[in-house]
Amino acid sequence: MRHKWVQTAIAVLLILCSAGLCQNQNKNITIGIILDDPSETNNTIAESFIHEITALIGDEFNVQFPEDKVLFCDQTIEGIDQAFKKLLADKDVDLILALGMLASNYICCEKGFNNPVIAPFVVD
Repeated sequence: MRHKWVQTAIAVLLILCSAGLCQNQNKNITIGIILDDPSETNNTIAESFIHEITALIGDEFNVQFPEDKVLFCDQTIEGIDQAFKKLLADKDVDLILALGMLASNYICCEKGFNNPVIAPFVVD
């Protein structure tokens, strides 16, 4: 299981670099997170991503996951939509992680992002 988190964290790192965030002069990167609901499972998933991303790039960059940018939804499309729009409008957010099947699938149907967005839990 840890193997998948490492792969995902590496993918996040590659996206950060390809988006130009790694050239950020002040080396601060703020990541917003959308979760389907406040369940223990989603908390564990978010903590795993935070841990792996910080372990990979935390020595070189000040990666931040502010509490006010970790948004728990109510397992509805409307809740996901509101959370996503809130993070997109936030000038402090450099990257958005959509963690959860509902959030990930919602993101896949959207387009025209002004920030990098990662949706790792898409159901086919």
